[in-house]
Amino acid sequence: MHVYRISSKGQVTVPKEVRECLELKEGDYITFGIEDGRVFIDKVQLVHGDLSHKSD
Repeated sequence: MHVYRISSKGQVTVPKEVRECLELKEGDYITFGIEDGRVFIDKVQLVHGDLSHKSD
């Protein structure tokens, strides 16, 4: 485990091991969650296009 510093803007670099594990690349989206006092991140899979016609 490594220690990282949070910038004055609340930013932190996602460690290389985490980026590789989640297959993250520049421009990807992630979400943060808290469960039982622990923080986790997940990669977000965005759906492109208009899916409103699928609601029928």
